[in-house]
Order: sequence, then structure tokens, then C-alpha cells
Amino acid sequence: MTTAGGSPRSALLPWRGMRITVITELTQPVRYVTQLTMIVTQLALTYWLWRALYAGVKVSAGLDVTQATSYALLGVLYVQLRFVDRWSNGDTMVQLMFEGTIAYWFVRPVSPRRWYLIRMCGDLGYGVAWGLGAYLACRAAGAIAGPPSLAAGGAALLTLALGLVITYYLQVIVDLMCFWSTVND
Repeated sequence: MTTAGGSPRSALLPWRGMRITVITELTQPVRYVTQLTMIVTQLALTYWLWRALYAGVKVSAGLDVTQATSYALLGVLYVQLRFVDRWSNGDTMVQLMFEGTIAYWFVRPVSPRRWYLIRMCGDLGYGVAWGLGAYLACRAAGAIAGPPSLAAGGAALLTLALGLVITYYLQVIVDLMCFWSTVND
């Protein structure tokens, strides 16, 4: 398979860029234990908090305990989709700026904007793997209720996708501000 440039190697570039997050995590296996511990702790504490809040209440704000707990746990899982610890790898925008290695973004065969998108897609794929695993475990444990219908599940997935697009663009804005100001505080 070749691309417009004609080289088969350039056709593999997006895949090679997207797998950087997973490869980096594989070089430090203890980070998987840390990530798993964080997810389980966050989900357990959120579950217990919402169960305790609804201890003496049947319905509050139109939600019963199962619905409220499900929404809260889905919120925790949404955060997992976008959370990748790039700081420990020295791969955040501010670190690249301070080290001067941001220059490599401009000598790659793809534009910096496309490289950023490729990396974010890899980060998202990594986060989706963790989030999906946690979602399936929560469903199996009965902590999260399923969607009431197939249409509601499809609408929820569409909303999730749109939310991820908005989150991506917000992250681009923050990183561009960091690029031009060299701080992200």
C-alpha cells in the first residue's frame, strides 16, 4: 500500500505515532498497576459515596440510587478516556518547550498539527481500552445500570464522541497557549 507520496513507510506513520503511548507504558509495567489501582479506587469511592448519599432517600432530583450511581461512575470513566500520564515520560508540551525538543515536531515528515492529532488518537485509544475494561467490570458487578434502550445507548455513544472532540480541541487550545507562553499554570 502506498500513499500519495508513494512510499509504503509513510502509510504506516499514523499507526506508528499512535502506538507510542502504549509502547511507553509497556516499558514501565509498574504503571499498569498504578493505573489499575487508581481506577479501582476512584470507582469504589464514587460508588460508596453515592450509595451513602442515597441511604435514606428513594428518589432525589428525579434519580434513584442506581441511576445516580451509574451517572457518577460513568463520569469517572469519562475522565479515564482522556487521562494519560505524559508528565512522567517527559512528553508534555511544557516539558518539550523547556528542553527544546519541541523542534522535533517541526522536522518530522508530518505537520505538527497532524502529529498532535496522531498522538492524541493514540492516547484516546489507550484510555478507551482502560475505560472499556472498567465499564465492563462495573457492568458485571452490577454497579452501572445498562442503557434503557438501544437508541439511548447509541445516543449516549454519540454524545460521548462529541464530548471527546470538544475535549480534544480544549486540550489543543491549552497546549497552544503553553507553546506561545511557555507556561501552563
